[in-house]
Amino acid sequence: MGVYRQEICEVLRRFMAHELSYAECVSMLNAALDGVIRDLEAEDLPALRSLLTSTDEQLKLEVERRRHGMGRSAGIERVACLLM
Repeated sequence: MGVYRQEICEVLRRFMAHELSYAECVSMLNAALDGVIRDLEAEDLPALRSLLTSTDEQLKLEVERRRHGMGRSAGIERVACLLM
């Protein structure tokens, strides 16, 4: 799960820095999930659920910022803290 967390943080960082489109971001997040899901144990599911929820919330906030023309996210540095 540690590597998956790092991948998510990097993808979200790039999305918030406008280096990735929404479609690219979602595609990369899905690929990262696909890579980790095969190795999950039952006890990993609550942590995964929490991580997916946090990731979804960050995506929603960034999409909303972009919709309102707010430019680059001020929350880029917060991503790692929110997901750890």
